[in-house]
Amino acid sequence: SAVARPLTLSPSRLPISSLTRIWGKNSIATFLLNESDKEQSASLKCPDGWMLSEMNIETGEIFRMDESGPASLKWRPGQSRLILQDRGVNRSAVRALQPRRSETIRLDSWQLRLPSKKRVQVSNPFPSWNELGFGDYSGVMIYEAEFFLQRKLDRALLELGAVNYTATVLLDGKIAGHAVFEPYTLVLKGLAPGKHRIEIEVLNTQANSICGTPERERQLEKKGAFRGTYSPIYLPIDRTKLRSGLFGPISLCPL
Repeated sequence: SAVARPLTLSPSRLPISSLTRIWGKNSIATFLLNESDKEQSASLKCPDGWMLSEMNIETGEIFRMDESGPASLKWRPGQSRLILQDRGVNRSAVRALQPRRSETIRLDSWQLRLPSKKRVQVSNPFPSWNELGFGDYSGVMIYEAEFFLQRKLDRALLELGAVNYTATVLLDGKIAGHAVFEPYTLVLKGLAPGKHRIEIEVLNTQANSICGTPERERQLEKKGAFRGTYSPIYLPIDRTKLRSGLFGPISLCPL
């Protein structure tokens, strides 16, 4: 058909929500979100003569997908991916860069800057803020570390592992990017040889300030904060969001 048709997923009965936008006859964009708490995988199919690419949502870079057969994708829990489908449109897409796992640098030793400005040493496996005595704290805590490079890296993949719930990354005092969705990764560019300082600002949710500790919950209950629909509907949901912090494993891998 001359009319653009969206791609299809196989199997079709997956907890993957989609939003598709079609531009004329030659370009389609499909946003795919894994709404479950489990990893999902699917094959993507599109009409003959169309080219599939994926756009990195954080950087806007476009990577051409394998043209030798049906494309396969995996989603971590909560991960979103943006797929482009083109016919006769040259997006100058390149093949996705692959991590050189044999050269991975593990970042296991960190200092955590507490809300009191005091610094404590933390290492993998990292403790939650609850375990450090900040169960009812909602806000930002900052993780700091240094690493050394023997040679220049044009691009490297920073993998933060598990984060509850968002992170802003600063490299040598400048914001390198934000990691707000699974898989909590960031592409760092133009890393010179020598020592570098990395800071990760982690933000949790407001749930901790409401029900992060039994004492806090009792205080608010006495003030009547849980009247109406909050207590039966939303309080159980907030209680599932109390684990806060950066948990890793954290690594830097050349691309």
